[in-house]
Amino acid sequence: NMAGNSIQIGDKISTLVDDFNQKVDPNVKVSVTRDGTQMIRARLNVLVNSGMLGFGLVILVLYMALARKISKRTVALIAMATVIAVILVRMFDQELSLAMTICGIYVVLVLFIMMVDLNGRISLMAGLGIPISIMFALILMYWYGASLNMISMFGLIVVLGMLVDDGIVVSENVYRHLQMGKSREKAAIDGASEVFMPVNAAILTSVAAFLPMLLMDGILGKFMMWIPLVVIFALIGSLIESFVILPSHLADFGLPKLADKEKNREKGWFRTLRGFYTWLLTKILRRRYIFVPCTILIAVLIVGFGFKTLGFKLFPDLNLDRFTLSVTAPVGVKLEETERVVRKIEKQAENLPEEEWESILGRIGEAGRGAERSIASNIGEVTVTLVDADRRDRSGEEIIAAFRKSLD
Repeated sequence: NMAGNSIQIGDKISTLVDDFNQKVDPNVKVSVTRDGTQMIRARLNVLVNSGMLGFGLVILVLYMALARKISKRTVALIAMATVIAVILVRMFDQELSLAMTICGIYVVLVLFIMMVDLNGRISLMAGLGIPISIMFALILMYWYGASLNMISMFGLIVVLGMLVDDGIVVSENVYRHLQMGKSREKAAIDGASEVFMPVNAAILTSVAAFLPMLLMDGILGKFMMWIPLVVIFALIGSLIESFVILPSHLADFGLPKLADKEKNREKGWFRTLRGFYTWLLTKILRRRYIFVPCTILIAVLIVGFGFKTLGFKLFPDLNLDRFTLSVTAPVGVKLEETERVVRKIEKQAENLPEEEWESILGRIGEAGRGAERSIASNIGEVTVTLVDADRRDRSGEEIIAAFRKSLD
């Protein structure tokens, strides 16, 4: 079913298996193996965690930078809510609906805290760029016929850190115009208009960086095309939010009313930071003919050192969650003999520590799947599914090495 939801299908299968186990003999137990939804749930968990952390950190940083008066209570409440929400989501990483509920409660709680603190509204408006941009990307994905799968979720995770950059620039510049003595409406219009071209250039540069991935052909290209598309959808949503939604919200209720003594006044730490930056930039520009070649030389040395020492792998080494041992006997061997060998390997696999493996599946007379599936009386395979990596002490490679040694 092209419209099938993997997580819902997996949940229904688990329910059917549980019901079946309750009806059959207690000595018989049926379990689910090769559950592909576990990886999907883990990727969604990363997306939810990263989104909540980004949302909370953006609000805290902007609040501490732009608020006229920083409330320790507000900072403590936001930090505590973020930490608790992340811990709860990690605890219920396989309960997707519960994790999404926790995320929703967290966003509502942060909205309430920042709306109560009038000095924190501007940071809240900038932080809202994350959920709004993601919703915009999901709408375009639905319209384009895409689904929320492993590839598209990877694209959302990649773009997550870029979604608030333009909102931060716009919010800070609007606040600067407010400090110049302008009304909230005038500051929102002038501040957003002033950075319109630079922010557009920054977003379009990011879009251009992902466009070449759309030109990939073949099977790999059909899979990989969703990463740049999702990234581009989210960046477009972020751009629209920054120049259409954000200035309107800032003008209506996102900007504080500044007293005359607060206008044209900078915070002490920001004035010190700007003074140091101005001094450093002046020194660099006066020695630009020395500084630029040195920068290029250092960059070349870093890249050369990285290629020489780090090496290259298309896919990194991962902690395996299962391994398969193939059995190939001489041609002409009877199926009963192949079964005897497979059963012997299964018994040997059962000697592994019980806390390390989840299931052992033997196949007799066939091996492989899909186009690589083979059927013959002299072949078989044994697949051992391991428990989650965080629930065992040894890595998948160490378990395989120990199992191979036991077979010798």
